[in-house]
Amino acid sequence: MPEGRRREDKGGGQLDRHGPTGPGQLRGGIVEKADRPSCEHFQELEKAVGRQEGHRRLRLTRNIFKGRPGALWEWTWEDRGRPMRAVGQAYVDGSGTECAILFQGRAGMGPRATWLRTSDTALTRWRAGKR
Repeated sequence: MPEGRRREDKGGGQLDRHGPTGPGQLRGGIVEKADRPSCEHFQELEKAVGRQEGHRRLRLTRNIFKGRPGALWEWTWEDRGRPMRAVGQAYVDGSGTECAILFQGRAGMGPRATWLRTSDTALTRWRAGKR
């Protein structure tokens, strides 16, 4: 997780880093002994996320991440009238642990907004801790 961000341990294998201003957030999470593929897990999570005001799925696709089967999920919603956007990447490692990283923040103008560059950087640099 990047330095300079406020750390918040959410429990249950989730750790958030909040930016110094605004609603930007980076979350890393693990689920030991995952009992389903990441895409199915995201579909289950979307049932709750789908209740957000103005929710719209942009994509939810199976992929390969860090050489492992995974899923990429991206959606938008509104937070008190402000457009928000999130992108999540998850995969199941060789031990059966699901690892996920999520970035969410205010939606910017254009496809390569600041939030997306931050997300791309986080995914490029992602590495799970030692097991």
